[in-house]
Amino acid sequence: MSNSELSRRGVLKLGTTASVAALAGCGGSSSDTTDDIPGISDTVPAGADLLLQVDIGTVLGEEVVRDQFDAALSDLDSGFDPQPTVSSLLTSFEEAFGLDPGEITELLAYVGLERGESAAILAAEWSEDEIQTAIEADEQPYNGQSIYQSGETTVGVLPDGRYVASTPPVTRKVIDVATGDRDRITGDIVSAFSSTSDGYVRFAFTPPASFSPGTQGPFDFSTYGEVSYGHGTFFRDGATLNSELVLEATSSDAATDTKDLTNRVLEVGERQVSNDEGSFPEDFGTVLDSTEASQSGTTVRVENDDDRGYALIIPLAVMSSFVLGFGDEPSDPPPQISLESDYDPEESSVTLRVAAISGNVTAGNLIVRGDTPDSDKRWHELQDVGANRPGTSVLAGDSATVRDVSDGDRVVLEYDDESTSFVVWSQEF
Repeated sequence: MSNSELSRRGVLKLGTTASVAALAGCGGSSSDTTDDIPGISDTVPAGADLLLQVDIGTVLGEEVVRDQFDAALSDLDSGFDPQPTVSSLLTSFEEAFGLDPGEITELLAYVGLERGESAAILAAEWSEDEIQTAIEADEQPYNGQSIYQSGETTVGVLPDGRYVASTPPVTRKVIDVATGDRDRITGDIVSAFSSTSDGYVRFAFTPPASFSPGTQGPFDFSTYGEVSYGHGTFFRDGATLNSELVLEATSSDAATDTKDLTNRVLEVGERQVSNDEGSFPEDFGTVLDSTEASQSGTTVRVENDDDRGYALIIPLAVMSSFVLGFGDEPSDPPPQISLESDYDPEESSVTLRVAAISGNVTAGNLIVRGDTPDSDKRWHELQDVGANRPGTSVLAGDSATVRDVSDGDRVVLEYDDESTSFVVWSQEF
């Protein structure tokens, strides 16, 4: 394949990069309260660390934004020849999936770092038939809604007609929130989002519980550990694209330290860019030079007026330090579980046997999903299983039976321990 050709995987990879770059130069208008923002209080599960809303319809319709985006892409080496533009990316997406990206009107994304999950919630004018054809998926009913799944690619239909795209367990979780069957997001991150100014792109974040910033090179980032939450906006002022990041610290002294540290990082970064010609896009030094942190009480503002499509780079870098965590220790790997299945058509049942397992897995961590009355039952609640309590460890050689499974039914076994969730096993009979 030549560099000028885009496979479906290539479109997805480049689209992800493009999404981040697009956020680097966006701004517009929106409401000041979460009640008027679809997807915040009615679809996002509890435990999210990052919320991000993009007014896609306005972004794609603004010539100034598209021009800035194209300028940013021209300065970055995407690995494709010729260099992509907004128009070429939209065309490639439509050719690969048969879906017109111009019919997306709004995007809401959330990340739950502690649980290792994320999802995109879209308002789009696509029909369910178009989505099913695009991802070559099978339709599955779940909690009164439809889910279209092809491998780990899953799109769910929400009660209000929006779509959620994520892994199968997270897609089901968002549907559960939308139908009132799971806890919804609350706390500082919701308050922070409601405080964002008008803009094409709005975001809010809270540091994960495990966030423990340490030393990176010449900087001691421990003062960032005193930031409770942050939020920001990307907006247009005439022909200029600007950005603002707001950090709320635990005290006035902590805010002063955060402001001073941020400005020192910007100064050192500007010097490094000027001394390392050729490694950064042209005029990137001016981005750093036009960015400054200021303080009022416990609030720190990081503002940028570089007039370029790179306006988001500085806020994104700071935001990433909170969501990803400076100096965090690597988290424990998720458990590994290998299952064998034995389908009995006469009994309309499937027996699952644990062939191998690593890590501590309890019976309450394993949940059945799919087309069976046993859907939503935990391992210890299934038929022919020895464990009778949710805290009992599941061991190699253990087995359990799922009832009333017919030809054409799909059965899924999901692992969920409130910090990690993933599909252990899935099969259509």
